Amino acid sequence: MAAESGKCPLCDKNASVSSYNSAYDSVACPRCGEFLATDDLIDFLPGMKGIFGQRYILSGMTRWNTERKLRPISLMTSNVEGFISDYSALGVSDKACKLLEYVKLKSRFPGDEVRISLGTDYPVAFCNNVGEFSYYLKFLRESRLVSQLADQPLLTITPEGWAWLDEHNRTNVDSSKVFVAMWFDESLRPAYDEGIEPAVTSAGYDSVRIDLKEDVNKIDDEIIAEIRRSRFLVVDVTGHRPSVYFEAGFAIGLGIPVIWLCRKGSDELHFDLKRQALEERISLAALLVKALREYLKDQRRTRENVESK
Repeated sequence: MAAESGKCPLCDKNASVSSYNSAYDSVACPRCGEFLATDDLIDFLPGMKGIFGQRYILSGMTRWNTERKLRPISLMTSNVEGFISDYSALGVSDKACKLLEYVKLKSRFPGDEVRISLGTDYPVAFCNNVGEFSYYLKFLRESRLVSQLADQPLLTITPEGWAWLDEHNRTNVDSSKVFVAMWFDESLRPAYDEGIEPAVTSAGYDSVRIDLKEDVNKIDDEIIAEIRRSRFLVVDVTGHRPSVYFEAGFAIGLGIPVIWLCRKGSDELHFDLKRQALEERISLAALLVKALREYLKDQRRTRENVESK
């Protein structure tokens, strides 16, 4: 369908808006990227306050999805609150890292100069406005993670910046923790108790499910901390909870491997995920053990290849 000019429901700036199907409009925005939105959401978001006033978080999520060339995210009134709540846990260092990762993504080679636009690129750091984005640019410059010629919107990642990214995104190869991201619904408890947890334990790891931990502090901070400490993640997307997709995406951004699971018969998965259909809990345990062993074998083979060079 032909694109029409209109307003982006996330940033209220000019964008191309066209009818995608009977349920969704397709939006292509220079700031927020490409995404789908229901008509009621487009009518609902403008002027909203509270958590729904944090539309800039959705802008960051949809922009990164576009930059990674993934299938457009479908936004609707039933899922935006969860998305906003999940990504609101990003702190100062996380947002600075997002900006540095964007420069890395756009760099064709180490030492390349990447053009940054204050007016259109601020969502890549999940910023509310240009002023906040400018702060993170200054943060990276003063930390010597990027260099920038005076009065030129060109950034180059410094050797310190590459080292910082490597450390920030380093997989915890010595960790014995496996973070389990899944819907905390009682209907899925047997899948964890009789499938996931026994499989992880039999592979020699300790499974971490945040709702089963004692003495949990602020839960968003605890989740981020546990993911950072994990060797890899087991992610069951049955139920399509926004928080589960966020946790998986955060791990991927850190370079932490993710093993995907989904109950057979579930609805269409969000984003571009390969479906792992699981018929019974016992087959879940068997398949997961096999996946863990294959992963560990690949890791050992990679290390041996590196050491032999």
